[in-house]
Amino acid sequence: MDPKNIKAHYFRAQAQLKQELYEEAVKTIDALLAVDPAHAEGKKLLVVAKKERQQYREREAQKFARLFK
Repeated sequence: MDPKNIKAHYFRAQAQLKQELYEEAVKTIDALLAVDPAHAEGKKLLVVAKKERQQYREREAQKFARLFK
């Protein structure tokens, strides 16, 4: 993938989010914003990715908390 291809970064991040690969999606969006810091859709997607990543972490913490009670 061309590191300067903004569309490729954006679509890759969307696919990673759908696959629940939140850490990878955030890294991909960071790469997108490094190339184009003003990319509005990228900024919105970063907010969504961070929110979903946090929710995922909370769900996982709850699962493991129940296992070790």
